[in-house]
Amino acid sequence: MQPPQPQISLLTAYLLAIMNTLLIGLSFSFVKIAVTQAWPVDTLAFRFVTAWAICALFARLKGIRFDWKNSLPLLPMALCYPLFFFLFQGFGLLFATSGEAGILAATGPIFTAIIAAVFIKERYNLIQSISILLSVTGVIYIAIQQGASLNNLAGIVLLLLSAIAGAGYAVCNRTLVRSFSTVEITYYLMTVGAVAFALASFVQHAAYGTFSTMFTPFTDLSFTVAILYLSIFPSLLVTVFVSLALNRHTAAGLTIFLNLSTVVAILVGHLWLGETVHAFHLIGAAMILAGVIGTNGFATPEKPEQKRSSISLLGPKRQVRTHHS
Repeated sequence: MQPPQPQISLLTAYLLAIMNTLLIGLSFSFVKIAVTQAWPVDTLAFRFVTAWAICALFARLKGIRFDWKNSLPLLPMALCYPLFFFLFQGFGLLFATSGEAGILAATGPIFTAIIAAVFIKERYNLIQSISILLSVTGVIYIAIQQGASLNNLAGIVLLLLSAIAGAGYAVCNRTLVRSFSTVEITYYLMTVGAVAFALASFVQHAAYGTFSTMFTPFTDLSFTVAILYLSIFPSLLVTVFVSLALNRHTAAGLTIFLNLSTVVAILVGHLWLGETVHAFHLIGAAMILAGVIGTNGFATPEKPEQKRSSISLLGPKRQVRTHHS
């Protein structure tokens, strides 16, 4: 049998959260590269199919088998992310700009805090609550200064649903990580993503009669590199790191780190793409950093009854279903 989910130190949890931020922040540039060569749904399909193939190869080499029937409790989390998160985000971007998407995505920690408080009884003190709002405000400030606005109702609703789906994923993971292994969670999410987006890509190419050009983007080395990066790092490794970090972080405490990806994207855009950094970037970045520090630095220690309430959503802790043949 697979051993229980490993317990990590608080310092390790912070390092994993920071790594998540760096990997996701860098991913924005690779997504820009990929979507210039292929349809967004194809990019998602290639990304998750590749990630699933790597998971399957790892499982094969390690002799790991998965009990899919007893992994059904993972389905709600997989529906939140990757399925609903990218589905709502993709359609939302048809009606809204990327700047508007940045504003609405920044609301994720607020939704996470609310959902976590209602369903798994996580509590946030006054300083943490103010810090969450400060970090979110920092992201919104940068987006507005860059010219983003909220004018389209359909786009707003869809992007908010994407943010809520991401919050649902974080809360589900915070609970399920106590009963499922990191390997099991990662494999399940990558499988759902691969099946869903591959099917969507197939339907789209069937509708337009473009099967002959489906793999043409791979003739461009930059596209291949972008897909490999998106598959391995923000898909596979981030999923693993999130599952491990949620052993020690609250759901909102970890989610707030994702706002730092805005800071990383600004730095990468400046150093790699030559984009200009303005004063409002620095002001917004300072607000984001202060919010992250306040949310996690002033956390109230988790009480035993809070831990029990999280586990009770799934019933008693079980042995994970991942095992060696």
